[in-house]
Amino acid sequence: MKKLMTMTAGILLASISSAQLADSPERDDLFGAAIASGDFNGDGYMDQAIGVPGESISSRFETGAVHVLWGSGHSGLMLPFSKLWHQDTPGVPGVNEVDDHFGSVLAAGDFNGDGYHDLAIGTPDEDIGTIGNAGLVTILYGSVFGLTSSGSQSFHQNTPGIAGVCETGDRLGNALTAGDYNNDGKDDLVIGVCDEAIGSKFKAGMIHLLYGTSGGLTTSGSRYWHQDLSTMPGSANTLENFGFALTSGDFNGDNICDFAVGVPNDKEGLPWALKKVGSVNLFRGTPNGACQYVQSLKGVTPGGTHNGGISSDLFGFSLASGDINNDGTDDLLVGSPGQNGSSGAAEVVLFRHSHYLSSSYSILNQRKFTQSSNGVSDSPETSDMFGRCVAMGDFNGDNRADIAISTPWEDFNQTTLRGVGLVHILYGTSSGITSTGAATLSQNTPGVHGACEKWDYFGTSLAVGDYNGDGRDDLSIGVPKEDIGSTIDGGMIHVFRTLSSGGNLRHWQYWMQ
Repeated sequence: MKKLMTMTAGILLASISSAQLADSPERDDLFGAAIASGDFNGDGYMDQAIGVPGESISSRFETGAVHVLWGSGHSGLMLPFSKLWHQDTPGVPGVNEVDDHFGSVLAAGDFNGDGYHDLAIGTPDEDIGTIGNAGLVTILYGSVFGLTSSGSQSFHQNTPGIAGVCETGDRLGNALTAGDYNNDGKDDLVIGVCDEAIGSKFKAGMIHLLYGTSGGLTTSGSRYWHQDLSTMPGSANTLENFGFALTSGDFNGDNICDFAVGVPNDKEGLPWALKKVGSVNLFRGTPNGACQYVQSLKGVTPGGTHNGGISSDLFGFSLASGDINNDGTDDLLVGSPGQNGSSGAAEVVLFRHSHYLSSSYSILNQRKFTQSSNGVSDSPETSDMFGRCVAMGDFNGDNRADIAISTPWEDFNQTTLRGVGLVHILYGTSSGITSTGAATLSQNTPGVHGACEKWDYFGTSLAVGDYNGDGRDDLSIGVPKEDIGSTIDGGMIHVFRTLSSGGNLRHWQYWMQ
């Protein structure tokens, strides 16, 4: 039986039992491994798509699926009219196959400009013909009735108009981000292919850009980038994983969306150097659609301090954007979970207005946070992976973006509660992020359903959206390794909200199959 529990300040307000949330928990479903928010039915409330990449359909193991829940003005995310999507759903391209992991990656955007958000679904382990794990991206379009398979699309590297060819292990769709990069009123889609070989350089990585039109996404005029192009700095190297993470935002204040590309294993120095410190590449959107590389960011202290002799900061492993200081320019949050023996770090990059004619983005400051930063609770420990997942949203309603930083491998006890997981919340101010008033969320937070358990990995995924239309963003936290009763790794998500402007996040809902 599936249950939705709605909780406020630790007090149970309602319990709804229903069979409308399709399917039931099964071992290794990983419900909540990916989460995305978008207004798919255009009613002004954000809805939520939840990836279940380990879902088995018709006795085919780990084919994958996506649940969609609708936002509402009273109860937030709600059970009625929820829907389960997979590759055997009528009208959805492809068929369910073993180990496809449909729903591993999700992103929302209005690709046809009709006022309804659409959903891009990454299936990086999809086989294209006999080519294993080549990768696929599926598009479901929004309507007044929500997402529909009518007019759905799929793209891979054998699709006409997309550069390159499908190759074994490319894993197209490992990351996705949407934004209007040519200012035509329709969102475009950037697709990561982080395991793409560039010549003989294994897993160097690349990205594709598809433009939105009134008929949906098109491959006409599509763009691509990798680090061996003459327009890019340096050169591609084996195992750098260009395109591992993506995010979109207006980083120069020209009201045109830009995007950032994470390269967590980018090497510092010569191609054979061992210092995989990572980088983030920034790309500028332009009115004519000629998006261009602008500059590369490194961490504040590239290389950090590491166990052994190989530097693996993983700067750029995760990315998020939002306007922290309310100056009309989006800022960047970068996860660097490999720093200092994988205790982890996250860095906030504040941008000034520079407009698109400037040769580079203007950086006001770049600041690093760890679990040893003043005001941030807990302490850094080896393999915590602070910064493995990051998100930004205005949780307290002050028109400034706040940040969420997950530490999914956080231990609460070195012997019995390993890999429990924790999420840190830090708030935006006119001068940037402050650790004053910082909060932490876990399954030990008062009012949260369940309890901390070994290897739950609370905070594996994060998503932000205003699900009840109160003007304050809510935060969804994925716990895909949560056991549901005796079902191992069935998965769960928790939703947190603030009750009033200036308030702190409180547990609100939890969802599972």
